[in-house]
Order: sequence, then structure tokens, then C-alpha cells
Amino acid sequence: MHPGCGPCKPLLPELARWHDTFTERLALTLVADVEAIEPEKLAREHALTNVLIDQQSTVMHAYGINATPSAILLASDGTVRSAPVAGRAAIESLIRLALQDETQPAPARG
Repeated sequence: MHPGCGPCKPLLPELARWHDTFTERLALTLVADVEAIEPEKLAREHALTNVLIDQQSTVMHAYGINATPSAILLASDGTVRSAPVAGRAAIESLIRLALQDETQPAPARG
């Protein structure tokens, strides 16, 4: 996210709701590519606890993200589970996918 991004600010209450609803099942982390003051203020306003300040956009570049708001799905072991998606609807779909994947049984190991 970027505080100057028009679609980012209205997404924050949704992100907070998803965080509250799925906190036991899904870790949501907000990555902001600016100085810490504004994202930290927004995170406090919306009770978001996982905020990463990335002034050089290292995370965005590492995952091929070139727009905000965007998201990717990572497994708990750090494995990338999705391509980057952009926009509220796509991010919500990605969260639904993550929750659906969580309910699927793990593949049998031989």
C-alpha cells in the first residue's frame, strides 16, 4: 500500500475486518513503500498489527508487484502461492482462495 494511493485508504477498513475475522487462520501483513509515519498512523487507526515499512520497495520488486493496492499469497514456509493481484476485488478473492486452500486436506505423502 501507499498512503497517497486513492484505492488504498478505503481498503484499510476491509483489511482490518479481514484481519479480525481470520486472525486465527491467516496472517495479513501490510507493506508500505514510504516513510514509517503515515502507514503506522493508518495501521493504528485500523488496529492493524503486521506492518512492514519498505522505503526502497524491495518487497514489491522481489514479488513483481508494480501497483497499489496489491497482494500475493505466501505459504507459512515462505513459498509463493499466487501471482500478484491488484485491486480490492482481486485481493478479496485471494483471501478467499487462501482460506479455501487451508480447508483442503494435505496431499498424502508416500
